[in-house]
Amino acid sequence: MMKAANKYRFNMDETLRHFKQEIEKCENNLADGRYNRKLAMDRQANLMYELAYYYLVKEEFDKGFVFLLKSIKNYQRINNEKYILECVTLFERFRKVAHEDIQVQYQTLLLGGGSYEEKSSHISNCY
Repeated sequence: MMKAANKYRFNMDETLRHFKQEIEKCENNLADGRYNRKLAMDRQANLMYELAYYYLVKEEFDKGFVFLLKSIKNYQRINNEKYILECVTLFERFRKVAHEDIQVQYQTLLLGGGSYEEKSSHISNCY
């Protein structure tokens, strides 16, 4: 539903309000037993990505970036490089409006901490 809404630029605010509790459950819990864990995580990540896209395009940046970071985490857990790249592309499209703390979280997710230069300077200081 969100994929179609994003494609055709439908306003989903009322629908999202109606399903708020279900979305929150989906954000925090995986489907129990109906699907294998990887499929459940993939579906969860897809929903988080579509919600991120929806809110970022609507310029509700705080919500959009929260969903985008959650999506990246889930795609990393299931090692879905194709959709990690989609998330990176979406983030870069809106990077200029991302608060510094969001950019730090994003960098941490993708690089596993500080930048390579920061890590290498820290390592060289240890010797």
